[in-house]
Amino acid sequence: MTTQTPLRVLSTDWCPYCRVLKRFLDEHEIPYEQLNVDEDDAALAEINKLQNGGRTVPTVVYADGSHDVNPSGARLMEKLGQTV
Repeated sequence: MTTQTPLRVLSTDWCPYCRVLKRFLDEHEIPYEQLNVDEDDAALAEINKLQNGGRTVPTVVYADGSHDVNPSGARLMEKLGQTV
């Protein structure tokens, strides 16, 4: 049986907003896959496609295929059907 993480986080190591987002996810025990756009060409291509040429991090891609750029904790929980 394969389980899919509820979201993917397209981020960088140097971005303070990325660190805040990942800390929030960790504190709420929300599993995610991290893809570093500085080190992963496929992740960079994905973020460029999602943002029509943009590169804003963090970008969160949900299991349903939708995405948010630098979402708030409340937005993440809403998309995941959870409460803060």
